[in-house]
Amino acid sequence: MRAVRGWAVFFAIALTLAVAACGTAEETAEEQDAAAEPAEDPGADADAGEEAAGSETEPADLGTLRLGYQTNVWGMPVYSAIQTGRFEELGLGLEEITVDSGNRVRDLMVAEQADVGTFAGPTFIIGAEQGDVVAIGLGAIVGGTTAIVARDGEGIETLEDLEGRRVGLQAGSSIGNIAVHEILPSVGLEEGDYELVNLSVTDMIAAMASGQVDAMVNVEPYNAIAEAQGLGQRLVDFTDYDTLPMFVGIRESYLEENYEEAVAFMMGLEQNAAAWEESPDEIYQLITDFYVDQGFDTDLEAITDAAGRMEVELDYFDGIEEYMTELAEFMIDEGQVSEVPDWSSVLRTDVLEEARRRLGE
Repeated sequence: MRAVRGWAVFFAIALTLAVAACGTAEETAEEQDAAAEPAEDPGADADAGEEAAGSETEPADLGTLRLGYQTNVWGMPVYSAIQTGRFEELGLGLEEITVDSGNRVRDLMVAEQADVGTFAGPTFIIGAEQGDVVAIGLGAIVGGTTAIVARDGEGIETLEDLEGRRVGLQAGSSIGNIAVHEILPSVGLEEGDYELVNLSVTDMIAAMASGQVDAMVNVEPYNAIAEAQGLGQRLVDFTDYDTLPMFVGIRESYLEENYEEAVAFMMGLEQNAAAWEESPDEIYQLITDFYVDQGFDTDLEAITDAAGRMEVELDYFDGIEEYMTELAEFMIDEGQVSEVPDWSSVLRTDVLEEARRRLGE
């Protein structure tokens, strides 16, 4: 029995040593094979990552957006975004429709001849009631760009002096309505106390020069040009009467089917707003060239004065619903609209939020 146990122990020990030796040999072979293989380049993955990160992303394949905007200074944030290639870089096609005032932009949208446009509050409220127009942000705050300008040499020094005078304004425009229904009544002048002459904003400088009108209710850059040429002087701008937010409006039916195009448009405006803040002189020169090409006798100094009166801002300001409600109620009293819009539906914030999210990625 002891012999059997001894051999058993012997064989057990031998077997254990054999297995151990075999394992050691396999591990040694694996180590040798590993040593024979070329070492992995620790920078290979990093290089691949850098190559992927450095590759340029192709612009999205988006459709064409029909864009209506004013040729006065209110339309210049959109114009400068177009001219600096903001929308093209994002792959967004544009069909530009230029007009002299925002109410014409709105009418095109209501008639479904334009998809997106810029205009002031009263024009927007009418568009929301007459068509499926909603806002997706602001384009700028423009109260400082609008003024009542009197012709030099006519003895007009104050608003009260406009009694019995000929005042040029564009019928149906937001600024004309504010002047007639708010600013002039504040000094006791009602309709009939002066003569209204319906003129396009682009024709008012010539009308002032010829004596066709004694004053004009106009927007930049035409006010600054009139002053620079010695034709007129500002009696008052709209800053103390109305901040005049300029809205970016869109047809809701278009937005539902073309959300990506709308987001890309606001991305371009957001990038352009940053450029207005960071390098305004370049923007002002671009705008000056535009008006010189249009045949206006102006220069960089006058356009800098004109464009510098506008705050390019895309966010709705605090209290905008209260501001718009007061405006809508006044328009109801004047018979221009029938009800106050549902601001939670027509003052959209999601498109601009999505645009900023993508720009921040």
